Amino acid sequence: MIQVPDDVESAAEQLRKEWHLGEDPLASTIEISEGNEVKVVEVDSSKEFDGLSGQANSRPVIVLAKWLKDDLSRKRLTILHEIGHLLLRFSSAIDEKTEEKICYRFAGAMLIPRKVFEKEFGGVRRQVWLEELLDIKLRYGISLAAIVQRALDLKLIDQDQYRIFKSTEAQEDGVRMSQVVMWAESFLRDSSNSYCVQPQRNTSVCPKPLLC
Repeated sequence: MIQVPDDVESAAEQLRKEWHLGEDPLASTIEISEGNEVKVVEVDSSKEFDGLSGQANSRPVIVLAKWLKDDLSRKRLTILHEIGHLLLRFSSAIDEKTEEKICYRFAGAMLIPRKVFEKEFGGVRRQVWLEELLDIKLRYGISLAAIVQRALDLKLIDQDQYRIFKSTEAQEDGVRMSQVVMWAESFLRDSSNSYCVQPQRNTSVCPKPLLC
């Protein structure tokens, strides 16, 4: 039973254990879902829809937008977010808006378990370089925004640092964020929508800390 947002950390750890996923990066989230009797159906849709979940013939089903094939980080997060809706049980004190946020946190915890993330991120930080975030993104198949949200959830950065990231994300300042993400995604995509191994690091990507 999820009583408070922090409860999803242990819930994600328990599900990884039950599904025999260990702590390594997840390859294909679709294969993992269907291997554990959660059917994934991809449909044509507008960009206003990304996914939903429910039951069909007493079987859990995730309906996923086909356009997400062009944004694999979001696709992976969406699948795991919907798994959260299917499997987590919430206290009656948790409202619908909070439940949505908790399911996204659960998705992030499934992509990178708490202890692994704390080690990869390097604990509480005052300066974080974009190149470091890209390294995590490439190896774990998680978006830059979700990485920074995860760092905030785990209290490794503060609200001021989070706002710096969001403002940088929305503007051109030395590095255009959309171009960086496209560069990163070019290393990740293969025919099975799985994530592959980390490329050689490029320390010249960003000339200054993204968060400070």
